[in-house]
Amino acid sequence: MKKNIYAILLLGLAVTACNDDYTEWYQDEVPEAEANAPMEKLQNVMVEPFVSSVIVSWDKPASEQYYYTLLSWTDGNGVVQNRKISKYSVDPENPNRIRSVVGGFTDTNTYNFTLTACSYSGVQSEPVPASAAPQPSDAAKDYVLSTVTLTNDVESAIVNWKNEIGATINLVFTYVDKSGKTQTATFDASVPKTEVIKNLPIEKTTVITCKAVDPALQIETEPVTFDVDPLLTEWDIYKEGTNYICTTLWSNPGPTNMCDIVYKNDTKNEFTVTTTGGDPYCWWQNTTPLGNKFVMRYKSNKGFTFQIFLSFPPDGNIAPTIKLNKTSEWETVEWDLTGKFGEWQGGLIYPRFDWGSESGIIIEVRNAHFE
Repeated sequence: MKKNIYAILLLGLAVTACNDDYTEWYQDEVPEAEANAPMEKLQNVMVEPFVSSVIVSWDKPASEQYYYTLLSWTDGNGVVQNRKISKYSVDPENPNRIRSVVGGFTDTNTYNFTLTACSYSGVQSEPVPASAAPQPSDAAKDYVLSTVTLTNDVESAIVNWKNEIGATINLVFTYVDKSGKTQTATFDASVPKTEVIKNLPIEKTTVITCKAVDPALQIETEPVTFDVDPLLTEWDIYKEGTNYICTTLWSNPGPTNMCDIVYKNDTKNEFTVTTTGGDPYCWWQNTTPLGNKFVMRYKSNKGFTFQIFLSFPPDGNIAPTIKLNKTSEWETVEWDLTGKFGEWQGGLIYPRFDWGSESGIIIEVRNAHFE
């Protein structure tokens, strides 16, 4: 309860201590000499042009009595405008600077500003003059576009942007996804946000084009491009100790039937299956109990039906099947096999993998395993 009362008092101080006569509470807490000490004028003041606004900044005053800065100027109608900028408006890129975007300008005239540091008890520093001309509103699209960044993520790109002026801008991204189709993604960029562009191919650079559109003015920027190299999935990475399928084949009477298997590396976690007849399959000499989930990364020049036999002799009645698509990019199979094998309860067996039912299928397999 005492903490809550103290917080309320602090809030009250923030609201009322702007006057020359500070409150009785403040007077009791802070010695008069300290509270009424002169305020040093602001150092390294900058007022920079920005879209329909200006950016004001200065070095953070050292005085513990510093409360806010009073920014004053005369607008286009001859009316004096005052803006209080709190000492807590710290520049996110420089904690030793105070920074604020001051908007609402409708022209690009040069304005003369004065910046005055104020203490909690109302003591003011010597004012510092500065001037700047706001940029036109049609520059908002260019500003937002200039802040866009793309970073690599798993089969995707993370999109970020800034928009300190709250301008109504759309960002339009064009790219080719992992299935080879041209896609367009449009994001409302009126506030800073993070978005994700998904389903990007791995192991190659994807060029993503972006433009900023101002729907109110019906204008847009020239497009810019970003090169993105999406990250591998967890199943593209070889893991020591994982029991990948078909690293050793079993002959019954031969290791393969109507298909050829070519390994891509010494660890044999990647291989290519090329079918040569209507009943292509291979046997895996496995001696480890299997899990109930099958995971595989694959590419295929044709769609096919994949089947796993976990019985001997092979029993098609308890051999689950799954239809896999034609794909020129790596796709993931996550296949829950719980309850799919009849009475099979796991154990030491030699599984058989059937790779479709026709010749001429070329299947690239990566890191296929049970878990």
